[in-house]
Amino acid sequence: TIDDFPYGPANVVSVADAMFAVSRLRACLDAQQNVTQPRLSVDLEGPRLGGNGHICYIQVQADSCGSSAPTCNYVFDVFGCGSFLLGTSGTDSQPTLRDLLEDASVVKLFHCCYGDTAALFNGYGIRCFPVFDTSVADAIALGVAHNKQRGLLTVLHEWLGSRVAEFT
Repeated sequence: TIDDFPYGPANVVSVADAMFAVSRLRACLDAQQNVTQPRLSVDLEGPRLGGNGHICYIQVQADSCGSSAPTCNYVFDVFGCGSFLLGTSGTDSQPTLRDLLEDASVVKLFHCCYGDTAALFNGYGIRCFPVFDTSVADAIALGVAHNKQRGLLTVLHEWLGSRVAEFT
């Protein structure tokens, strides 16, 4: 739980925990001062993600990027705290996950993002921008069609080596 691991990895199942986790993510992004643009890694889980998919879980990580802030890693249960997470925007003092996903100053990292971003847009009207899709980057680097995605573990092994990929 988030009480046991305030920076994660932790499951976030209540609105109170979601408010705490999103605040920690925002603080971690604000601490990423040594990068051109802060970045947030995002992955969604649910049946048939895409235009008609249903989001069950959203995993989000904000890396400390060498700052004194710890890395934050949370898995949000959309059933438990979805109205706060993905509903209308929050306030400056209490941002929502929607605010982070729509923040144009934060790069959102996805792997094969089509289904995830389609589910966010069609289900909640959330537009993630800017996005970096590691599957598209992999296809460009290999000079192959971008619709021939490889799995994330394969991409990590290919580009980072098996020792590094085992720890990610």
